[in-house]
Amino acid sequence: MATRVATPTSTSSSTPSDLIALAQAVGAWATEVTPHAGRLGAYQAVLPGLPALGMSVRHLSEDHRDLAQFLSKTATAFAKADLRGRLSRVDNDVERWRLRTTDPRLARMAIKARGRLLTFDPQRDGRVVEFSGDLATADHVAVFVPGMANDITNYNSTKTKALSLLREMQAVAKPGERVAVVVWLGYDTPDLTPVRVFFEAARSNKAVAGAKVLDRDLDFLRGLNPGTHITVVGHSYGSLVVGKAMRRGIEADDAVVVGSPGMGVRDRQDLGSAHTTLWAGHRAMFDPVSFAPRLGEDPSAHGFHANRFRTAGSSGHSDYFNPGSVALRNIALIATGAQPTAGNDPAPTPRPKPRTRPKRQTRTTKA
Repeated sequence: MATRVATPTSTSSSTPSDLIALAQAVGAWATEVTPHAGRLGAYQAVLPGLPALGMSVRHLSEDHRDLAQFLSKTATAFAKADLRGRLSRVDNDVERWRLRTTDPRLARMAIKARGRLLTFDPQRDGRVVEFSGDLATADHVAVFVPGMANDITNYNSTKTKALSLLREMQAVAKPGERVAVVVWLGYDTPDLTPVRVFFEAARSNKAVAGAKVLDRDLDFLRGLNPGTHITVVGHSYGSLVVGKAMRRGIEADDAVVVGSPGMGVRDRQDLGSAHTTLWAGHRAMFDPVSFAPRLGEDPSAHGFHANRFRTAGSSGHSDYFNPGSVALRNIALIATGAQPTAGNDPAPTPRPKPRTRPKRQTRTTKA
């Protein structure tokens, strides 16, 4: 049996000597693993500590850069193995469900997405998390979080918006840069029925529950490649999910919200996640969210103190993701690390210069 590797549990207690010991333990463990030793089972020995390892590596002093690079590569290798294991487990779940389901349309959808599904749960309204692009090696990853009334029955509509963003990112990315998009329908969205819309949409309990899962999945994505530029994009009620996740402290470089009923706070500062740059698109003229119950101040208002970008030409609530729109171009520019300059804004908000990510207390268990 492979040696169980002890990993540091917080950035505050991790020292160079701890990490040197970890490197030695990883080396010893690696010598025990053979091609026939059951790699995925062995990987589980180190996976629980990888988030702490990744956090520690990013905050080592310059005197320990060589060690940091070695451990970062080690952590990334294990994280990519975990990705393969996760995809395999979900594919197996899909196959077992396919043999039992009486819904051929959903079965075709799930089978078509095999190999790209990070989550698939067809129960009740359903949960789907699917990626497009090379997730493990992408330079830029955008995570699209949809809003109310999105579920497994209309998933293709949700996915269409995300794929429009992927194509726009491919169009604006620098030569040689790789991009990927994750469709994150990983929570139970509020219903849009007349009886429930005001009851469910005006409450934040579903956003709180979704934020916990989103937070964990962003940690997972960061582990795949610590240098990847990650942007989380919240549309409609999805922006509230993003806001609740930011209050937990998320692993994202940028957060974008459009068509937002609010992020659960009155001001950008209340969201925390100071290392994440928040961008809010101007509200479309005929976006009905203007008449919806408020869930915090409008993040696109001057007083919220988010960075703002143009959405000229978008009129309805879902128009922000229309191909060729100013809004979509600006979201794609942000998601690829550029300035959202589409729309000829005479005074775009300056994009902050890259800065060292502040230390974040690693949580061994996320409640």
